[in-house]
Amino acid sequence: MNTTIINETPKAWVGCLASYNNGHLFGKWIDLTQEMSDIEHDIDVMLNESPMDNAEEFEVFDTEYVYASGVGTCIETAKAHADFFIEHGELGIEVLKYLDDDLESAESAMDGQYCGEADSEQAYTEQTFDDCYDDVPSYLAGYIDFETMTRDWFRHGSLYSITVKGQCHIFDSEM
Repeated sequence: MNTTIINETPKAWVGCLASYNNGHLFGKWIDLTQEMSDIEHDIDVMLNESPMDNAEEFEVFDTEYVYASGVGTCIETAKAHADFFIEHGELGIEVLKYLDDDLESAESAMDGQYCGEADSEQAYTEQTFDDCYDDVPSYLAGYIDFETMTRDWFRHGSLYSITVKGQCHIFDSEM
């Protein structure tokens, strides 16, 4: 799960439904970093500029740098996802993907379940073990099976990881 981001401005392509229903695409990209009142104003301007006389309704047809369900996403949801992305960056997008676009769960994961980053799951396991048991005699340390411990913690336990830009970000779902 890696996402490459070049221009990090979250936006939505909002289109006029009257135009769409008459076989024409008319709309504009709207910057989701604005206040909601400014977004609503931009939508009203777009609808007023529509070639259709009865332009009253709109649809979110696409988003950029916002992980949302896509066509049909309400503008408030797109804005909330944009705010989450602004706060948490690419890791936020990957957390949303991992948690099936559940913003509430993603916020909970970032705010209360995030344990940090490591080079790998096993590196995290080894560091956590060392932090907890720093007085393990060296003659016993070689008997510790970190590969199995990692598998147990991450496959059968409460830990999960999300990799962004080669770094493994660790979360504990029981925190």
